[in-house]
Amino acid sequence: MKKLLILLAALTLPMATAQAQDRDAAEAFFLKFADMINAYDQQVAALYSDLAQINTRRTDEKGKVEIINQHPMKWKRIMVLAMQLGKIRKDKTDFADIEVIDQGDGLFKIKANRYSHLFCYTDKGYFQKIQAQAAGGFLIVEEYLETQAVSAC
Repeated sequence: MKKLLILLAALTLPMATAQAQDRDAAEAFFLKFADMINAYDQQVAALYSDLAQINTRRTDEKGKVEIINQHPMKWKRIMVLAMQLGKIRKDKTDFADIEVIDQGDGLFKIKANRYSHLFCYTDKGYFQKIQAQAAGGFLIVEEYLETQAVSAC
């Protein structure tokens, strides 16, 4: 029985180590994403898959909520413009309470509280899903964010 337990531990330890390394790599990818956002790096658009699902819950000035589904190629163009505009307006975004959830097959869901310094609000629903790529690294395959038209500052 003792030999069986040792064999079982020897077989599962490398899997647990690999899963932890994958999770760490996913978190590192997200932290790189956050750094690129705050450095106004237009190359952040390249982190998105050409097939990504982008959903935004937008609250307008009157409190009306609209769900916007962006085409991924349009979103990439928006991200480039957003980096330029963010730099002019000195907009910064903080990500806190980051949680990385392994969903299997190289897919990770990353949840975080996203704070906008320009609009003084926290998006508590923010998440992105990233997929490991055969060539290495990750791409964002889904993102959900909540925005508002009126500053809370």
